Amino acid sequence: MFTKNAKDEEEGLELFEKWVHCKLKLGAAGGNYTPLALTKDRLHPGCTVHRSLVVRLGDLAIVPCHRTSYDEFIGGYYQVENDKIVGIQAKNIQIMNQIWLSNHTGSAKCGACPYVSYCMKGCFGSQFESTRELLYPCGTVCDLYKAKFIFLYHKYSKMNILTEPEDKELLSVVEQIKETEDYKKWTSIIT
Repeated sequence: MFTKNAKDEEEGLELFEKWVHCKLKLGAAGGNYTPLALTKDRLHPGCTVHRSLVVRLGDLAIVPCHRTSYDEFIGGYYQVENDKIVGIQAKNIQIMNQIWLSNHTGSAKCGACPYVSYCMKGCFGSQFESTRELLYPCGTVCDLYKAKFIFLYHKYSKMNILTEPEDKELLSVVEQIKETEDYKKWTSIIT
């Protein structure tokens, strides 16, 4: 039977703090994929679409991500001869370039948003499924990421783990947004 003691709690908190600050390497060459933690900056969004290759197994279609595997977003197909991949046939390389080469700044809508450095800048699949617009963040995803940011700020503050030098930017963002309606709305719901 497992019994919890102070040493276990201290080690668990230390491990969690390393995870929050992306200092753990979880076996992957690129380090953490931390969708539950705050992303560190606009170059490391929580979505893996910019650094992954997704292949639809049924027909070997190359698609932007699992949420955008619709026929109109197929970038190409693997060509197969004698049960071996021998090449790639391009189909819609423009959409793949638009997504893969994105500089993560988001749409024009994102430019003045104080959350922009800690946001995924939308989910291509959610955007398309909600609004039929692949490249423009929809309000529900914006609300999700604002609520996530505010929740994690409050949770990490209570745990006293926002003490790293790189946390200064996050705390600066919080100071900017404390008087906004979004902050007040989500704080009242979350806390």
